[in-house]
Amino acid sequence: MAPKAKGSNCPDCLYYRKEVPVSTLLQLHAACDIPSEALLKIQEEEVKIRDNEAGILASQIAVGRTDWALQPQMWQYCAEKEDQRTYEIVELKNKDNDCIAFRQRDNVRPTQCLKCRYGNRPPDRYFQATARIRDPKLFSDMGEAIKKDFELEVMSGWVQRGMLPTQAAFQDWCSWYSEGGRCALCAYMNRYGVCPNYAPLSPEFDIHGEKATV
Repeated sequence: MAPKAKGSNCPDCLYYRKEVPVSTLLQLHAACDIPSEALLKIQEEEVKIRDNEAGILASQIAVGRTDWALQPQMWQYCAEKEDQRTYEIVELKNKDNDCIAFRQRDNVRPTQCLKCRYGNRPPDRYFQATARIRDPKLFSDMGEAIKKDFELEVMSGWVQRGMLPTQAAFQDWCSWYSEGGRCALCAYMNRYGVCPNYAPLSPEFDIHGEKATV
């Protein structure tokens, strides 16, 4: 498809990356309910990151730069040159709505980790551990212990940018990106739903994880 010279609306472009807070993805990629304490801590950190990136954006624009110094976590960017680790500033690249790099998105559906052969979901440890417990106190104690382990895993994933030092016990993980004994979490690896290594579970699924039609 030829580049679109005029009326290039960024959200309709294949290269557009809308800001996606990890906190909005964690529950989608978990075997059971995310501990609210961990989620709240991450949401608070995301607010700080966004405020910091707003300052970085202003500084880059002030010195005439058209790209972010690092990949933004809480701000939109253009991924046309992402393979070169260049994350262009949308507000500057397409300020006149005439970007020559525009490529129509064409309703591409997000890649779904659990419909990919590399996506893995751990069993629900809370259900497994408490399903046969009848003693109320033991049930409560066991539940609290699992909740604490889950919270530690969630916060470790946040601090390590989605790479755990051990295999995930609660969160979806990707076998493609996991290496060297480290476990890659889907919420971080496929943050924008455009994973380049997505592979359908079987031939009955198309490249978007939907049932293939004959």
